Amino acid sequence: MGAGSGCASERDRARRGPAELVLVFTANRRKLVRIPFQRFIALMPEGLGVRIHRSHWVARSEIADFVAQDDKVFVQLKDGVQLPISKQYRLDVLPND
Repeated sequence: MGAGSGCASERDRARRGPAELVLVFTANRRKLVRIPFQRFIALMPEGLGVRIHRSHWVARSEIADFVAQDDKVFVQLKDGVQLPISKQYRLDVLPND
């Protein structure tokens, strides 16, 4: 997160933690932020990212690919991390091919 800006950079992703804590991952650090996850998402600029799971939000610019395994779908990030896409959010995340 930018210093005091409240907005994520292009390389950010966030994961909801316990007790209204959000763990923000950037290219070079991790930061624990005390904010409700819904509020964190609301602070992100429209179109910057997408919620892929009840506990994951990712910057669209960091999505490298989508991986299907059995009946599950994952987002593959540029840094190699795979995160699950829940059925609830698939239509918002997957390309409309």
